[in-house]
Amino acid sequence: MLACCDLGLQKNGTRRGPKAIAEYFKAYQSRTLQQNDIRKSLAKDDKRKNLKELVSYSHELYDLFNQEYEKGNEPFLIGGDHSLAIPSILSSSNYHDDLGLIWIDAHTDYHTLATTITGNLHGCPCACVDGYCNEELRSYHKGKTIDPKKTVIFGARSIDMPEYANIKEAGVKVITSEDIFNKGIDCCFKEALAVLGPKFHVSFDLDFLDPECAPGVSVPECHGPKDKELESLLKLLKENRESISSLDLVEYNPDLDIDNRTLAIAIRILEDLL
Repeated sequence: MLACCDLGLQKNGTRRGPKAIAEYFKAYQSRTLQQNDIRKSLAKDDKRKNLKELVSYSHELYDLFNQEYEKGNEPFLIGGDHSLAIPSILSSSNYHDDLGLIWIDAHTDYHTLATTITGNLHGCPCACVDGYCNEELRSYHKGKTIDPKKTVIFGARSIDMPEYANIKEAGVKVITSEDIFNKGIDCCFKEALAVLGPKFHVSFDLDFLDPECAPGVSVPECHGPKDKELESLLKLLKENRESISSLDLVEYNPDLDIDNRTLAIAIRILEDLL
């Protein structure tokens, strides 16, 4: 599923990422949902930027995912910004029991509409799908949410202070980039598997990687994993492919890429995990 939308953040460009990636996967049939041509809110004091428009778009995307599952297909998401993981994950939870979630990201994305500092809603989706506040962002979903105690945020290195309290209260396990460097990715992934359970959703934000190797993202964070760690992580995910119920790959911004380096990584991730 190509979700060509960047309503969850102020920067433009991420909406063009899915089609750039999909050019290399023409063998796969993909449904595309375009973002309406609206003027995005840029006001610093707007803590609910584009909320109405994003929820409307997400509702439509959620219905498309449900339709694919009903047909017996296994849809996956190419975004777009990370807020689009909300309909993807919630739809998957309708069709997979007791689902775990590994959120591979430089950010924890565990803000609520009350704690967000910027009002960019791509900072709220992990909390939303865990059922931790943010009911407005999932108003179209009447089913179960992900158990926070079966959620692992993997690779975080930028966590706003209000998110610490949310994460602690919810009971989410966070494995930081520093943990990965200190303990090794194999050890960290083993810790993650112990939390996730037999079936889990993979939500992969390309800003998990250091911008030196993946510059084409809207919110880069330095001191992140690089090619060596990515190779190890993909190997571990492939070894556990039978446990992966569903997949997101998000936040590729072609406007910010350099020599298609991030595009090449996105393609490699999908080639390995599909």
